[in-house]
Amino acid sequence: MNYIFDAHDLDADTLATLAGSLRTITGLKDAYLVRKRVAYLAEHPVFILAYTVHGWRAGQRRARAAAVLARIQASIAFPGKTLIVNIQDRNRGLASPVARATGAQLV
Repeated sequence: MNYIFDAHDLDADTLATLAGSLRTITGLKDAYLVRKRVAYLAEHPVFILAYTVHGWRAGQRRARAAAVLARIQASIAFPGKTLIVNIQDRNRGLASPVARATGAQLV
């Protein structure tokens, strides 16, 4: 799949609040926010929050990724429709395109 990601285009206050909230998530290593380019309904942004967790063993990472996902979902309000994806293991192919988007890294 060839997804195209753009800069999130969020204002500085919204971005600072979001980044500050993400920094409180235990186990979160990196977080990137991008806007997915869509062909239809482009006026309704679709964001992708891509994240990584601490740990080098795959089994340990999967458990941590699930725990971090639950913490993010329970405690953070996003500015629009947001898909939250761990970019390690199965989804590692998204890591490079997401990281290349301007201003993507929040944590």
